[in-house]
Amino acid sequence: MESAESAKWAESTESVPDLVRTRWGVSLTAPLLARFEEPGWSYEERVPRGCPACGGELHSLRRPYESQGRVYRYVAVVCPRCPAAYTLADLGVKRYDKLMGRSGRTPAPASVPAANPKPAPGANPNPVRGANPNPASGPGAGDAWRMLIGPCPTGDEPGGLTITPIHASPGVTLRPISGPARIIASNLAAPGPSWPSDLPLPAEPETRLLYWCKVTDPHWRPPAAAIDAAEDIRVIMPDGPDFDALRAHLADNDVPYRCARHWQEAEVVGTVNDVGGRTDLVAFPVRSGPLPAAPVAGPGAHAARDAFALQWDALDELPEDADDAYVPVAELVPPGWAQFLKYPTFNPAQADAVPAILADDGNVVVVAPTGAGKTPIGMVAALKANAQGRKAAWLVPQRSLTDELDHELDLWRGNGLSVVRLTGEYAVDAELIRKADIWIATTEKFEAICRTGSLRDALADVGCLVVDEVHLLGDPSRGPILEALLARVGQDTGQVRIVGLSATVANADEVADWLGAALVAHHVGGPPG
Repeated sequence: MESAESAKWAESTESVPDLVRTRWGVSLTAPLLARFEEPGWSYEERVPRGCPACGGELHSLRRPYESQGRVYRYVAVVCPRCPAAYTLADLGVKRYDKLMGRSGRTPAPASVPAANPKPAPGANPNPVRGANPNPASGPGAGDAWRMLIGPCPTGDEPGGLTITPIHASPGVTLRPISGPARIIASNLAAPGPSWPSDLPLPAEPETRLLYWCKVTDPHWRPPAAAIDAAEDIRVIMPDGPDFDALRAHLADNDVPYRCARHWQEAEVVGTVNDVGGRTDLVAFPVRSGPLPAAPVAGPGAHAARDAFALQWDALDELPEDADDAYVPVAELVPPGWAQFLKYPTFNPAQADAVPAILADDGNVVVVAPTGAGKTPIGMVAALKANAQGRKAAWLVPQRSLTDELDHELDLWRGNGLSVVRLTGEYAVDAELIRKADIWIATTEKFEAICRTGSLRDALADVGCLVVDEVHLLGDPSRGPILEALLARVGQDTGQVRIVGLSATVANADEVADWLGAALVAHHVGGPPG
């Protein structure tokens, strides 16, 4: 049987884009995974769940590959309506049989459309992700078609591909409304969400027609259909002059907006898609990189909605003289440090925290809302360690965040400091590690380095440990490793200073007490940066 299958795929010279173009007459949007562009793919069957973006039909394509003498098959899951191609990891499953909702390998009977259906008059023939021209066929059309995006695998498994995981959980940033917990959407074939065990799941579905946008592109404009359909539309964006035309456009269309200096986050959260159709609550994060971010449903989407509401309310409480709250960098840091900081001023959250960072060498926990600009606070702590002739180590919870931080610290390299990135993907010479001024590492990687005897001398030179997302101490999956690491570091508080950066949580004082740290809390009423 296996040889017959191998012969079948050996005859195929089509890539995933080729097959989609031939079968449905549509083109996939670049960029795609490199292996999706390779030949050898064949159509398999229809998938018994809806597209997470538009609710349309999904179909599986497969290609064989050999590993350690065994033949496995890669999977591409295609939505002709979007059009889009997903991996198993994008859909929150590890194995193909879980995707299909069965334990065996027998294909489920299903009809396959021969061509892309014609769009309705006036409809976009190539709707963007999130568009749902036919809501009745998407999430909400029946429990079998409702899905909850759960945790993704972290390594390559036979039968599936993995990319940067979709994180449907915001850690313990928010305390959901108390009440009887129930899953908003379910699919028995999908794994459960990675959600803190001590927090109830969101208790009620979102019934409002929402279209909430965080924007970083001055050329972006809200779709007219979404403006007409949404009963609550809001936009958060930077306040620079590049956005004057967008502000004028929003004002002309009676769209509420609020501005924050140096805003850098892009996301759409809502129950209305770009063509005005009704959907379940979905968050569409926008991030840089070779692959677009996958949409987030279920509890993760509820957390994104609540985070947006907090940021919106915080901006509403800015006083009219808010510019006075922005402090020139040169007024708070020693001469020469400003060249290492990207912006010329500190926002109110940063201006509250920087004096505490510079006052002494004790541990500090800084709490501020998501988007408040905590990275420059960590930079000041690292610069202080460097000024004292010590190294700084900066811990982040995910590999993808090392990309962002590494990019942020390019400015430091240009000004003569050595920055080294320590993750499993980057083999770094031990001597380079010893010579570097600042290390960027995931918690797991740094913990492994702490157990490496050959680097103990370099570890002794670390004077400051900046811990991003320190509130993840309460996360059931990541918390234990972080807690053990900080406990080990805390045994030698005279040598290593801990600076924790935390989102807004209810128990920040407990985290600070455990670390023996001063607490600097910028409340929701303060403006994000």
